[in-house]
Amino acid sequence: MIMRPIKSTCLIVCHGNSSDILEQRIQEFKDFDVEWCSMSHFDVPQEHILDKINKKFSIVYDSSTVENEVEYELKVRIPRLVHYLDNSVYNFYICTRSDHNNLHELRDRLGLNFNKKYNDQIVYAESFGINPNLFDVSLPLYIACLVKMGATRIIMFGADGGGTLGNNPNSYYKPGYVVSDKMVAHNNLNYNMTGDTNNVNINYNRLMQTVLGFMPTVLNCSPVTRYTVFPVVTYDNVVKML
Repeated sequence: MIMRPIKSTCLIVCHGNSSDILEQRIQEFKDFDVEWCSMSHFDVPQEHILDKINKKFSIVYDSSTVENEVEYELKVRIPRLVHYLDNSVYNFYICTRSDHNNLHELRDRLGLNFNKKYNDQIVYAESFGINPNLFDVSLPLYIACLVKMGATRIIMFGADGGGTLGNNPNSYYKPGYVVSDKMVAHNNLNYNMTGDTNNVNINYNRLMQTVLGFMPTVLNCSPVTRYTVFPVVTYDNVVKML
């Protein structure tokens, strides 16, 4: 693995509806020296948010469980990751290889060359001594991995928590994309529509103490959120601190 030092501040663009605000205010962030990060369908905020300031995501996470795993890998996830990883040899992709959703093993079974070709850019949670089986939700695992990689401050945008507008695609940023993604992944628009917010609220603090031994600095710049475990900050405060 070509492991470059990462910047101490990581900004995670999540997929809640309030990422619309970041899209509107993104010019205020164009001069900050930070790591831009996102999860799963990260190509959408890349196109609609970061491209406005000529920035790119450099550390992404996707180990999400889907029902139509082979179709989703071949049609959606792998093409999206290939495009991202080919953009720079210093772009990292975080996933897992020993939990119930072992994408490393699945890609080997599909007979693809993905694992071998991008070996230097794939970061497995297990390489940091993190047991992914302790986590039921992607967001806390992603945070733990970023801290292990060297992040000392993480600020999230669009971390609204599932279903802030009800069991409705409009709870998400760019809902039309979410609809098409869920149909390939599950043939079911309503699959996990309300997310795992309660799980995070209940288990996050325990997980961080268990896995990291301390509580990392994680701030949530999402004006309307169902997460109760992350301190909420305003956009104006984030711009000042950066």
